[in-house]
Amino acid sequence: MHKNKVTAGVYEGYSVKGGWNSVTLYPPLFSENNTNIALNRNTIRRYEVIEGDQRKSAISGIARGLLGGYFFGSAGTIGGTLSAKNRGIYTVVLEFYDGRRSLIEIDDKKYKALIRSVF
Repeated sequence: MHKNKVTAGVYEGYSVKGGWNSVTLYPPLFSENNTNIALNRNTIRRYEVIEGDQRKSAISGIARGLLGGYFFGSAGTIGGTLSAKNRGIYTVVLEFYDGRRSLIEIDDKKYKALIRSVF
């Protein structure tokens, strides 16, 4: 796992940093795009907690969505979260208001800050 990184979708390769009530995506060094992306209720449309064996389905769904298919079998937009509770790592699928999606892997501290900032 790539802790505190965007691992797929829009903003792939960005770092995820956060504080008490904020989480922000930062572009990699030497990136053409140097814009930071705040993750909050103004930018994130949806997220959903996915448990256990649903990880494989979630990743497969992301791949279909990125290829122009539908996301998690739904025409609606969905974001999800996959937790690895024993390691304190969460894989979170986010859907932005513009319809684009990202898959991020974050630690427990950033996960809790994300929940506070999008709620």
